[in-house]
Amino acid sequence: MYRHFLKPLLDILSSFLAIIVLLPFFIIFTPIVAIAMRGNPFFVQKRPGKNGKIFKMLKYRTMTNAKDNEGKLLPDDERLTKFGKLMRSLSIDELPELFNIFIGQMSVIGPRPQLVRDLVFMNEDQIKRQMICPGLTGWAQVNGRNNVTWEEKFSFDLYYLEKQSLWLDLKILFMTVFKVFAKKDINTEGMETAEDFGDYLLRTQKIDDAYYYKMHDYADFLISKKRYNIDIIHSIQSNDDIDVEDYSKYSVLMTVYKNTVLEYLKDSLESMLNQTIEPEQIVIVFDGPVPNDVRDYLYEHRNNQPKLFTIVELEENRGQGLAARAGMELCRNQLIARMDDDDISVIDRMEKQLAFLNENRDVDVLGGNISEFVGDTTNIVGKRVVEQRHIDILKYQRSRCPFNQQTVVFKKSKVEQAGGYKDWHFNEDSYLWSRMTLAGCTFANLADTLVYFRLSEAVYKRRGGLKYYKSEKKFFKFMYRNGIISCLDYQKAKLVRIIVQVLMTNKFRQWFFKTFARSK
Repeated sequence: MYRHFLKPLLDILSSFLAIIVLLPFFIIFTPIVAIAMRGNPFFVQKRPGKNGKIFKMLKYRTMTNAKDNEGKLLPDDERLTKFGKLMRSLSIDELPELFNIFIGQMSVIGPRPQLVRDLVFMNEDQIKRQMICPGLTGWAQVNGRNNVTWEEKFSFDLYYLEKQSLWLDLKILFMTVFKVFAKKDINTEGMETAEDFGDYLLRTQKIDDAYYYKMHDYADFLISKKRYNIDIIHSIQSNDDIDVEDYSKYSVLMTVYKNTVLEYLKDSLESMLNQTIEPEQIVIVFDGPVPNDVRDYLYEHRNNQPKLFTIVELEENRGQGLAARAGMELCRNQLIARMDDDDISVIDRMEKQLAFLNENRDVDVLGGNISEFVGDTTNIVGKRVVEQRHIDILKYQRSRCPFNQQTVVFKKSKVEQAGGYKDWHFNEDSYLWSRMTLAGCTFANLADTLVYFRLSEAVYKRRGGLKYYKSEKKFFKFMYRNGIISCLDYQKAKLVRIIVQVLMTNKFRQWFFKTFARSK
């Protein structure tokens, strides 16, 4: 009752009253800070809030923006002014946070909002502190503030998470007033400003340089987002990078199921076996029972070339996402090329993709265009062209899937960092690309046609129906909630999809895709 209803209500009421009472102070003091800081009196910084949200915290500025000869900011202790030290000693610099409390981003009492670059170094227990709103003051602040270790600080935060109550909040409030007037525990001994969590872990040799810079790179990416994902943070923390030096070898990942047609499968598999740069491994997943002729054909290949072929049999159909996940676990190369069981790769597809990846080592997912055919590859009826540059792919992702999944080559380690393939009805691939976006991965597409896509009326039928619409709606809602798309993008996506997927007949949908979603 207190935690979920009374506390948020008290936060809004108390912050509103405090703002009203302190309004004359804000009006008089803010220009003084502007003069003292020689510019903007406010310091605005993104901080991780409750349940994956990143918000902008408002404080009075206490440091200048002085830079060295190379244009880099000077150390904190050199930029902290005497006036800034005075504000910090009285905690006056924190008062603008009352506005964050009033709009629900913070609470009066709670764990202090740490930096985004602190968040990425927290372990599974420490990051639980993010389950509640960060506070203006908290249990850690009245039990040592900056003069306790990071481990002790997190321990205090988790204690508050478990024990929070009206009585404890009042106790913290009164202890805070005492600490402010006593000017206790303002700085860590020997330091003018608090040490970052990652810097502390590096200084105490609890992490190495490589891990430190890897997580800092991810923090830099995360700062540009509106949300963070705890699962992705932990995946990146625990990932042991695969050797990425050899880009001449790759694994092919393909799934087959009960409706796989042997004739089409032969065309597809032979197109990969005949590549100008042949695969080092082909992993084929039986997603539940498959036709006997398909089974016999694939096991014949496996028996003839046991080092090349790896077969994974699932007892029941799990869907493309979970089947791909099972197969990916047995892929032994860093580069994995996806392939469908009825499409045909152009003969130099992998040569082009490997050459690009060798020249652009920062790219984590590489796809290309597809040409749609009916009957055989001489009868091309359309072409799905995707954006090539990373920035354009992200824009394209706001409304449509940014890759033709049967053309994709990706780095196994990067997919694992994002949580791997997961189940999502007809959106397994799009769901993966969105999570890789959140993980800071780099995308690209080639301008070439890499795969011939076998077209049939069944394809358009699968792209319609209420179940498909609900799945797509849920997926775009996920992207909206994670800051990948805007509210307007989300509403547009729902409107277009309810028209195309629910209201249109299959034949009209077929005409619509050929006319508006394909190139000739």
